[in-house]
Amino acid sequence: MGLNLGDCLRLQAASRPDAVCVRFGAVRMTYGEVDAAARRVARMLADGGMQPRTRVALMLPNVPQFVVAYYGALYAGATVVTLNPLLRPRELRHVIKDAQVEVLFAFADFAGTAAGMLEDCPPLKRLLVVEAAMTPETPAYGESFMAAMLQAQPDFEPLQMRPEDLAGILYTAAQDGTPRGAMLSHFNLFQNALTISTFSLRYFPEDVFLTVLPLFHGFGLTTMLNGPLLQGSSIVLLPRFDATSLLDTMERERVTLTAMVPTMFTFLLQTPADKTYDLSALRCAVAGGSKMDLDVAAAFTERFKVPVFEGYGLTETSPVVSFNYPEDESRPGSVGRPIWGCEYLVVDEDDNPLPPGQEGEVCLRGHNVFQGYLNDPESSAKVLRNGWLHTGDLGYLDEDGFLYLTGLKKVMLLRAGMNVYPREVEKVLEDHPLVREAAVVGVADMLRGQDVKGFVALEPGAVLAAKELLAWCRDQLSSYKCPRRIEFVDALPHAADGGIDRAALLSQAAEAVS
Repeated sequence: MGLNLGDCLRLQAASRPDAVCVRFGAVRMTYGEVDAAARRVARMLADGGMQPRTRVALMLPNVPQFVVAYYGALYAGATVVTLNPLLRPRELRHVIKDAQVEVLFAFADFAGTAAGMLEDCPPLKRLLVVEAAMTPETPAYGESFMAAMLQAQPDFEPLQMRPEDLAGILYTAAQDGTPRGAMLSHFNLFQNALTISTFSLRYFPEDVFLTVLPLFHGFGLTTMLNGPLLQGSSIVLLPRFDATSLLDTMERERVTLTAMVPTMFTFLLQTPADKTYDLSALRCAVAGGSKMDLDVAAAFTERFKVPVFEGYGLTETSPVVSFNYPEDESRPGSVGRPIWGCEYLVVDEDDNPLPPGQEGEVCLRGHNVFQGYLNDPESSAKVLRNGWLHTGDLGYLDEDGFLYLTGLKKVMLLRAGMNVYPREVEKVLEDHPLVREAAVVGVADMLRGQDVKGFVALEPGAVLAAKELLAWCRDQLSSYKCPRRIEFVDALPHAADGGIDRAALLSQAAEAVS
């Protein structure tokens, strides 16, 4: 049996070519137009010598060109690596080499960073610079995306791949500090999009989705792109989050469904209360990425008259695992029951199943579970064992199978819905020549859930200002990973096993703000 994740677009383009697919400001693109543009991209890639299963990376914000390039690469049989366009050179270099990326689509605003990879990363053969406007321009580096696309013919017939072939590699930070690629098949991603859009939230052709979640992230990619297009819905692209602009767009476009991380709900509640918005078309909002505060959800529903449903997922699960939906069956504080075809299990330290009400590690299995980490069989074996994915999340089940998350077994913090692994940040801090040792912890933040704080011990006699060290981090890490505060200490506390005593640092951080 053949399968291509690009069928999410192709099937609707064949049956409803004149229906609006993408909205972006004043731009409207029908399914037929997006499909034709994607076929041009596929033809351009194939004529350029790209073979099926080649790794192609997209370093783009939420713009129409993302949709066109994404499905065009899938049509051509590529494995797509979606990247945060704000990646710093150090981060981008690792991904390109690790995934052996041969073609990179980079937004014009970030083309300088991408261009440096042509010399630094031998696997990379082609850089396509994506213009901000949908007209050809002559870039300082690489090739014009629009010029290359328009020169190609829309005659490419999408390839049918094997269901187990890789459709995407999504990078997620690891506890050892090195980002690793989660390998997701066409079946993983297609089935996850089909399940949530058919059996869970139920998407319809009449739906209008506000797509503000970044499409380079699995949450946005599945729930706000693949799922909606599979059902013939229309998506409204927003390249960045701004609370007032988002509410204006919801009202103007008659948005029926959106998904956001909890921080976004908090910012929406901080808009002036005397300004009213007609959100009567919005049937619900989905919260995910991190734990949703019940008071925030209740306040959002009270003010905007829109129910909020919490979900749960991981990059490694394509990403959706559960939804707390529909309203008459939801349990406040829970992330719901598994979507169709998936199962939960909560286990103790010896992997023994625990009864309802007892906290343990959350394990999962189902059609959405990834194939493992690229080039990292050891880490893959640690999380994929005994037929289950061991998530590193802690929680418990109630008698009816609803999951309640209680914390993290893995050393990680969540900042505005984005995973930050302390070891990655600590490595960057320790690379500074004046730093002897560093540790990073998450501290409570009302808006972002957690923020990043670094504790740093300098080399004997060294003098270093916090602002200099923060600038060092910003030069090498994406902004959401960078510490917002640095505290210099004479020495870091260590546990009996020699590792950093993070509990002591968390206590110290809490005392500093009390």
